[in-house]
Amino acid sequence: MGIFNFLFGSKKQKESRQISVTIPQSKEFDYYRPEYFRILNSRPNMHEIYGRGFDFPKYNDRFITQEGYPLRELLLLVWWGKTKSGRKSTISIPQYFFYDYNLNAEKITRKFKDESLLYDDDGKTLLTEEGKVIADRYSSLWEIHSAKEYPTNLDIDFPTWDKNKFDLMMCQMQIRYHSEYANFCKELVNYFNSLNAPTSALEIHNEINRYINEMNSNLARVNDLKEKLIILQDRVDDI
Repeated sequence: MGIFNFLFGSKKQKESRQISVTIPQSKEFDYYRPEYFRILNSRPNMHEIYGRGFDFPKYNDRFITQEGYPLRELLLLVWWGKTKSGRKSTISIPQYFFYDYNLNAEKITRKFKDESLLYDDDGKTLLTEEGKVIADRYSSLWEIHSAKEYPTNLDIDFPTWDKNKFDLMMCQMQIRYHSEYANFCKELVNYFNSLNAPTSALEIHNEINRYINEMNSNLARVNDLKEKLIILQDRVDDI
């Protein structure tokens, strides 16, 4: 029998075996529902409010200056003149002129010197009288460049630039963003509360507390900005 069992298998081997597998139920409370994802997708986006994305170009060279220089080159001239006593001739020119404005700043500086807009004196580089006139004419380029919270473009923003109006616009857009974000948080809090989750569903209750805190923080920011808005509006009206 042993050899027959080896060749043809025993009856017990031919019997099918049923394995019972028990899948434990998740202890997490399920809140991943269509309404949840709809609310998530409604989260406000600051760049949509700005109307400009994070990749908005810093320049486009479309503004034609009466001197013939691109605005990004004139920004470098303004930088050289930012200090009344001049900058050291050996100073390292900031790398953003290369990374943001694609300038060979050292070469442009030599050009400014050759064209009598800059000169060296006792180890310092200073503006000539002509250089001062031009740098003053385009001094607002520095304000445009320095507006870090908003994606500016030298050529687009320079013709109509007004720092007071810009600050007012920024304040208005921030009020809109934080108001919309507070409403977004309120929707999520209402959604989580509508689930009637048991007290054991800690993740749900943590999310509720999280968004209540974020909502209150954004509402406080709105109130602060509204006070600032009154001051900024007064500045614009006084012009």
